[in-house]
Amino acid sequence: MTLTGHERAVKSVAYSSDGGLLVSASDDGTVRFWDTRTGEQPILPLRSSDEAALCVSIAPNGIDIASGTNSGTVCLWSLWAGHAVLQRLNGHSGAVLSVAFAPTASLLASGSMDHSVRLWSTQNGQQLKVLKGHSAQVNSVAFSPDGDVMASGSEDGTIRLWHGTSGEPAGQVPHGHDIPIYNICFSPDGKRIVADFGHYSTIFQIKSGREVTTFKKSAHCRFSPDGQWLVAAHRAVVRLWNLQRDASKASSIDLHGHQATVHSVMFSPNGLYIISASEDRTIRMWVTGSNQPLIRSLPAHEGGVISVAVSPHGENIVTSSFDCLVRIWDSRTGSLRLPPLPGHNKPIWSVSLSPDGHWIASASLDKTIRLWDARTGRPAGRPIEDHHDHVNSVVFSPDARWLAYGSADETVRIWDVSNRRPSDFGPKSCHGPVYSVAFSLTANLIAAGDGSGCIQIWYTRTGQPARNPICVADTVMYSVEFSPDGTRIASCGVGNSACIWDVNTGQRLHSFEGHTSIVSSVAHSPDGRYLCTGSYDDTVRLYDAVTGASIATLRGHAEPVNAVRFTPDGRLVSGSTDGTVRVWDVATAHSLTTTGNGDPVAELAAATLSSGWLTGPSGEKLMWVPTEYREHIRLPPCTLAIQPASVIITIGRNGWHRGETWTSCWREDVSVPIPILRS
Repeated sequence: MTLTGHERAVKSVAYSSDGGLLVSASDDGTVRFWDTRTGEQPILPLRSSDEAALCVSIAPNGIDIASGTNSGTVCLWSLWAGHAVLQRLNGHSGAVLSVAFAPTASLLASGSMDHSVRLWSTQNGQQLKVLKGHSAQVNSVAFSPDGDVMASGSEDGTIRLWHGTSGEPAGQVPHGHDIPIYNICFSPDGKRIVADFGHYSTIFQIKSGREVTTFKKSAHCRFSPDGQWLVAAHRAVVRLWNLQRDASKASSIDLHGHQATVHSVMFSPNGLYIISASEDRTIRMWVTGSNQPLIRSLPAHEGGVISVAVSPHGENIVTSSFDCLVRIWDSRTGSLRLPPLPGHNKPIWSVSLSPDGHWIASASLDKTIRLWDARTGRPAGRPIEDHHDHVNSVVFSPDARWLAYGSADETVRIWDVSNRRPSDFGPKSCHGPVYSVAFSLTANLIAAGDGSGCIQIWYTRTGQPARNPICVADTVMYSVEFSPDGTRIASCGVGNSACIWDVNTGQRLHSFEGHTSIVSSVAHSPDGRYLCTGSYDDTVRLYDAVTGASIATLRGHAEPVNAVRFTPDGRLVSGSTDGTVRVWDVATAHSLTTTGNGDPVAELAAATLSSGWLTGPSGEKLMWVPTEYREHIRLPPCTLAIQPASVIITIGRNGWHRGETWTSCWREDVSVPIPILRS
């Protein structure tokens, strides 16, 4: 969930020991309480003054709450029967940057810009001791899990240790760094400490000062309760580090959603949730796992999806990405069939599946083509290195005998798959970088679209031109594809439209309008009835391939659509720079355009997301979408979204409930209506 209410940046968050309550401190001068189950505020915001609240902590007893202010005052509240009793603890001469309770809840430590650490009694609010030794502001204080040691991290680059009960000096962590320390945190076993140096964080052994490992681009680190994970912040990203096997080989997972710098992160006491507080005025709660405190890597490309291919029977989808990996998905469930296929060291511009389902081919900006066994994911021989520039497109012939590929070196080549050698076809030269190659269904023709705006067509048996090039001035042919009967060829490129050409005459038969940006990909349905296009305007469009009429606009992607392909059973697959793959029901998309006004499914299919509202064609507001769900919405006719999570919005049996009747959807057995969120 996303918790909103603070009027300025949220600086700090803390959990109660039972995980049921969350407390936050903000630049707006308030300390707020949140019920972690409902997101509601059970207690009115606390305000000690009009000054910013810079830090906050909850005592293990769940009764005492402390916050530090810009004036140097420590505010200590005691909660009794829903009311808060305030004590102002005065003594610091500079802003209080950090507060921490001892495990017994009897002591409170505070660190300040006045270079000092102070110990306070939570029983009477008396100052017990001033801990001196730092030569610069103290940014962080923390107690060890057993309370025997208290540590302080300072701008002077030192981590000082103090006896937890008396406050007497107990040495330093001899870490060898001399740059400011912004945050410190003990490990659950009390033997290690993680220190935040601004642009990176490091785990040290406390006694020896030995450096265990360093985490780049990580700050505000906190250990999970089991010590196997570390949560950190980097700008607007929440970053998770896996420490389970070998901390020196830790891997990270990023959680996106905040719109500005994250100031504070921490795990819930049971390890099942993460809380993050941000400059964007929100607090976000993240689910870390199911019944176990583990973060599971999400099955999604870390970079945008560039190309998609579909297996002969439609059961698998293969994708390539900017992350240099090929992935194979179950087209019905969205689950990974095999681990990602590594090997390329630059983005993979094109991917193809052989019609017999045995092979996958991938073409990359690293100038190579790789072949993979589609069943095992193992490489099939050495990479093909025929080109001396980027390879932009690769495609199998319908009989799976040939593999054609085009390159930025302005040539098209064909590889004999069975004999593992170049064919006698070429290479064939084009007038510019080759962006797309395609076989006709009978395999007697091969076409290439290039950067000069031309479509070249050759006979595959002889390599001779089948006709003069089809050329369009001032454009680039990003995608070409033959119709199923081989008599027509579709193309798209720079410009906001796609075209269908007569292969024999070169005449343009139809121009498909409607997109507002570059059309990047075209595809024919297996029966030749539909033409589909993907565009940089983030949409997929469906047309009647015979008449040229527009049928439907499919919305859901958040960034440019780079690839579209039909499955053999007529579904449509699209891949986008947003890192997701979507599967669309074409029959549903077609039927929705002929449905009468007032049909709720049709209204949803035509809805767009504007300022948090799903709005209808005339701008009418249909439904408010909470911030954390907006990038995961799946609306009809989309049947599957391969992405980190999907919010599936469906229509009840009684249709819409809106206006003054929206409460009609409330059920007695559900206390809080929640959208379906699948991860």
